[in-house]
Amino acid sequence: MIADFLPGVSIGVSIDDRPLREYAADTEVKGSQNAGNTCTVYIEATPNADFRVEYATMTAYPYRDDDILFRTYLDGEYVSRFFYDYTRLHQGIRTFLADITTGGFRRNFKFAPLDTTDALPNPNIKDAVASLGEIKITVHRCRKSPIQPQPKPVTPARAVVSANASSQYLVPKEVSEKALKGRSMSCRAGLGDAVPVATSKMSRPATVVEYPYGEDPVATYCFLYRSHRDLQITGVIERSPTPPPLEERDVDTLTVDEARQLAIRLKARQAQSNVKPEVKGEKRSRVIDISDGEADDSDADAEVSFTSAQSCRKKVKVDDDVEVVDSS
Repeated sequence: MIADFLPGVSIGVSIDDRPLREYAADTEVKGSQNAGNTCTVYIEATPNADFRVEYATMTAYPYRDDDILFRTYLDGEYVSRFFYDYTRLHQGIRTFLADITTGGFRRNFKFAPLDTTDALPNPNIKDAVASLGEIKITVHRCRKSPIQPQPKPVTPARAVVSANASSQYLVPKEVSEKALKGRSMSCRAGLGDAVPVATSKMSRPATVVEYPYGEDPVATYCFLYRSHRDLQITGVIERSPTPPPLEERDVDTLTVDEARQLAIRLKARQAQSNVKPEVKGEKRSRVIDISDGEADDSDADAEVSFTSAQSCRKKVKVDDDVEVVDSS
C-alpha cells in the first residue's frame, strides 16, 4: 500500500512471499481512520497461515534529511518497531517483520481461528477486541537522540523462558459474540509454536529518538484482515455464484462424481414417475342396484339406484315417463 499523501513509502502484508491483495475500505470504517494521513484496506487472511509485514522506502520519500521510525501493532497491541537513520533513507530501505523473539524463543506471526461464544463480554479485553482484525503500522519523522543507553549483559532469568509461556500479543481463542458488535470475524492474529534460538550475551537497547515535529505519525496504514467468507459477508468481495443444477449442465463438463450423481437422480425420478400416485381422501363412488325378482311384468322396470356414498338422494324409477325424486 502506497499513500498518496506520503510517496516513497510502501507497506504490505504477505503470505508465503506473496503480497496479499488489498481491497478498498469504506471511509467510515472506523472513526480515527478517517484522518487525512491514514490509509485503510481489507486483506484476505488464510487461517493457520504464517504472515509477515513488509516495509520499503524509495527515493520519492520527502523527508530524507530526517530519521524514520516504523511502529507495528497487531490487534491493538504494540509488537515492534524499526528505526533507520537518514543515511539509510538515501540508500532505500526494504525489510520485513515476521516473528517475535523474546526470552530465547521465536514465534512466527500467523492467522489463527477465532471462536465466538454467547457469554457476556470480558471487560478486561475490551480494548483488544475493539482493535481485533487490524494490523496497523505508523510512520514517524524523528531524529536520533545524542544520548543513547549502553548495552547491558543479558541475565539468565531473561534468557530462559518456557516454550509454553503465554504471550501478551495473543487475543483469547474465544471472544463474546456481543463484543464483536456485529462485525463478521472468524480469525485473529496469533503466534506460532515457540522455536529456541541463540541469544546474544549483550542486550541492545532500543534507540532513543526525539520528535522535533511532534510525535504524531506522518502516516498510518491499517490492514483489516478477514477470512474469505467474512469478506463476502461484509460485502467487500462478491459471494460465490450458486452453481446451476446438474440437469442444466453440459454433460461434457461433468466430472465422474457429478455424472454418477446425475444418473442416480434421473433413475430415482424415473422410478417415481412409474408409480401412480394415490390421492388421499378420495372415495370411490358406488352404485347399488336393487331389483325385485318377484314383481310382476308391470313392475319389472322399477329399481332403486344409490349414486355416491355421500349423497342421500334416491331416484325411484316408476315408468318411462314419470320420475320421482326423494330428497329426504
